[in-house]
Amino acid sequence: MDVDNVAEAYGYAAGAPTWAHPLDPSGVGSLPFPSFHHSELTEDTFNHLWARGEPLVVRGVLENSTIPWTPDYFKSEYGGVSCTIVDCEDDNAIGVSTTVGEFFDRFREHEDGEKVLKLKDWPPTASFSETAPVLYEDFHAMIPMGNYTRRDGVLNIASHFPTDAIAPDLGPKMYNAFASRETPGGKGSTRLHKDIADAVNIMVYAAPNDGKEGCAVWDIFPQADSEKICSFLKEHFKPTDNMDPIHSQSYYLDSALRKKLFDKYGVKSWRMYQRAGEAVFIPAGCAHQVRAIFLLAICNF
Repeated sequence: MDVDNVAEAYGYAAGAPTWAHPLDPSGVGSLPFPSFHHSELTEDTFNHLWARGEPLVVRGVLENSTIPWTPDYFKSEYGGVSCTIVDCEDDNAIGVSTTVGEFFDRFREHEDGEKVLKLKDWPPTASFSETAPVLYEDFHAMIPMGNYTRRDGVLNIASHFPTDAIAPDLGPKMYNAFASRETPGGKGSTRLHKDIADAVNIMVYAAPNDGKEGCAVWDIFPQADSEKICSFLKEHFKPTDNMDPIHSQSYYLDSALRKKLFDKYGVKSWRMYQRAGEAVFIPAGCAHQVRAIFLLAICNF
C-alpha cells in the first residue's frame, strides 16, 4: 500500500478537525495530520502512517469504555487516596500533598484566571494495574492499536523484555489539569519536552466552560526541527546552564513565541485540539507541549 495514497484517502492533506475549534492566535497554522474514527483505522493503515514518524488522532475511543470517567466517579471511588498537585505556572513549584477528592473539589470551584493546578502522573509510583485495576482494564478496552500500545501487545517491544529484567514503566498514568490561557508568558499545563518512547494519550473527560466544549491544545513539533527549536529557546530565554532547553522542561511556546519561531526558522507544529474520547499518538523524539482550554480539568493517559 502506498503511504501517500493512504494519507490522501483519509484526509491527511486537509488534516483539520470537523468541529469549530478555537482559532490559533499565532496565525501560523498547523502541519497536516490524519484523523480517524477508531472503527476506520486498520493496523495496516496505522503501520504505514506511523512509519512516517508523525502524530495522528483516533476518535471515539470512549465508545469502548464502561466506566464514567468523571470527577464524581473519582471522588466516590478514590477520593481519600493521597496525591500531589503542583502549580503549572510556578517555575519553582513544590508539590503540595492533598487527596484526589480535594483536588476535584478545587476543580469544581476553579474560576478563570486562578492558579493552573495539575495532578500529574497518578499513581506516582505504584502500578495502575494494582492501584486501580478496574480503571486499568477499562483503559485497555479503549486504547486503539492494541498490538502496538497494550503492555502485552505483540508489536510492543517492551512486552518482549525478559521476565528477569527491569522493564520500563509503561504506565498508564493519569494526568489532570486546570485550564490555562494562551497569554504572553503562559506556561500551559505541560511544558515543552521530549519522550524517548512513542506514546498515546487518551482524553477521557473535559468539562465545558461557558457552554463551549472543552479540549486540550497540543503543539507537536517534527523531530527534524529540534535543533532549530533549541537554538530559538537559547536565543530568546538565554539560559545560564548548559542543559538542553527542550529536555529541561522549563519553557512553553505561547502564540507570540510560536510566531517568532516560524518567522525566523520556518518551524510549524502539528497543532491538535483534543476532545474527550480522542487519542493522540506522539512519536518518540518529537518535542511537544500541552495546554488545557475552555475546560476546568482533563484526565489523560
